[in-house]
Amino acid sequence: MADETPSEHFEKLKLVYQHCLRLYEFHARWRLGLVAGYLTVLAAMALAFHWAYVDAKDLLWIILSGAAAFSWLFWKLERRNRENVRIVVNTAAGLETQMQVQDGGFTALTKSNVQERTHSDVLDMMFRFAIAVFIAGALYYFPWCDWLFGSVRCA
Repeated sequence: MADETPSEHFEKLKLVYQHCLRLYEFHARWRLGLVAGYLTVLAAMALAFHWAYVDAKDLLWIILSGAAAFSWLFWKLERRNRENVRIVVNTAAGLETQMQVQDGGFTALTKSNVQERTHSDVLDMMFRFAIAVFIAGALYYFPWCDWLFGSVRCA
């Protein structure tokens, strides 16, 4: 590092910055893919629930438990991806400072003060709500429901 010229150092910074751009794009696409994958799994779970509701009510609690588990899994994957995006944004913002980029996009992202709900907040609410509903449904259709409520059949 000591024996490189300023232009060589700048070129290295540009390469790292370009890599940050690619990583940002990758994680942004991955986030969209996670949401699409989650909705696809939910659609499959809805079909399984419909089938079980008609033909095998004893399996309803298992399907709803699986939906809660998949919701938790996708939520954790999304939160991990979110942290990766933050790391890339902060790294790229530091590079923009080193390269003396005026009004850099990543620097703006680190300084944004959003007062409204963000995409991340909405996803957190969606996953929390889904997990709560699926757990409540799994408990409702669990076989001990007859024992708990006596002659009143839950499902």
